[in-house]
Order: sequence, then structure tokens, then C-alpha cells
Amino acid sequence: MKVQFVVIPVLATLACTIGCDQTVHTVAASPEMSEEGKVAVIDLDRVARALGRDEVINQRYQQSVTRMAEQLQGLQSNLITQITAEQEKLGEEATDEEKQGLNQFIRTADRKLKEARVRARNQEVRIRADLVSDFREEVQPVARRAAAKRGFSVVMLNQANLLYFDTAVDITDAVIDDLQSVTQAKQSPTTGAAKSDKNESKTSD
Repeated sequence: MKVQFVVIPVLATLACTIGCDQTVHTVAASPEMSEEGKVAVIDLDRVARALGRDEVINQRYQQSVTRMAEQLQGLQSNLITQITAEQEKLGEEATDEEKQGLNQFIRTADRKLKEARVRARNQEVRIRADLVSDFREEVQPVARRAAAKRGFSVVMLNQANLLYFDTAVDITDAVIDDLQSVTQAKQSPTTGAAKSDKNESKTSD
């Protein structure tokens, strides 16, 4: 059974923990889809909290923001150093033409700094979106399997525009359990090998 996700925005609450300036767009399920397909609901914010992904996303985002802030500070310091050097080179007896040249140099430096800040803000938005998108991609196949196992063909996100749903269609806990199992399996890669060695030892005895 093919499971379809009909709501595009992911982790609206989580996104707000790292900045709410990003517009969230929703795509509502059509009446026909709601009537003909069995619809499941998932709370991705709760999934993120249960797995600690919200903290990971915030940490990675803040690390990226800190790096960009340091780069901007370095650029600003470099530009100030260049301006100061130009002022000292001209001295107090600079001609009007030289002063105009210095003012133009300062304006150019100011423009470069402003452009760098704009690029940094845009990069922050992209980084946040990428982190949330990566988490959605991690959850989606697990949610698809959990939904299909329970006979659901559509999965919707539990968000403010969802007026009501029966808790029987909520697959959040199932998805959390499956993801935690996957995580534990990854953290214990030698478990299977240890069991195999133990079985071989018993066979030899």
C-alpha cells in the first residue's frame, strides 16, 4: 500500500525554536482523499523531542550561526584595518581628491559588509531548512511503514490547522518506538556478532 504525505510543512514548532521568520505553507487534504483513504496523524515535534533531535538541530544551527558571526566579525575587522591604513597614509594634508577617494573606499567597504550580512542571513535560513528537511527524510520512511502496517494510506501532520482527529489514528508513538529501535541497533553494531559467536561456541561444545 502506498502511503502519501499530504501536508508539506514539517516541525513548525521546532523551526520556531531556531527562528520563526520562515513562512510555513500548508497543503490541506482534499475531502475526497479524507473520505476514501484511511488517514493517520503524526506529531513530528513530539518525535523530535523524544529522540533528542530538537536539541541536535538547535545545536547544529547555533554552531553554524556562530561560525558565520565569526566570519563577519573577521571581515569587519579587516575592512576597518584597511580604512585605518588608508587614513594614516593620506595624513592630515590630504587633497580633496584624495579625501573623495577615501570616502569612496569607505562606502565600498560598508557595502561589502552589508552584502556579507545579507548572505549570512540567507545562509542561516537555508541551514535551518536543511536541518529540518533532513529530519523529515529520516522520519518519512518509518512513518510510511508504520502507517501501511496499520492500514493507513495517508499521513497528515498534527498541526494547528488540523481541527480534530481520533487518537486511534495517531501513529506518533509507533514511529518513535521504531526510530528508537533503529537508533539502538546502530549504537550496538556488535550485538549481532556477539550472539553469533556465542551460538558458534555452544555448537562447538
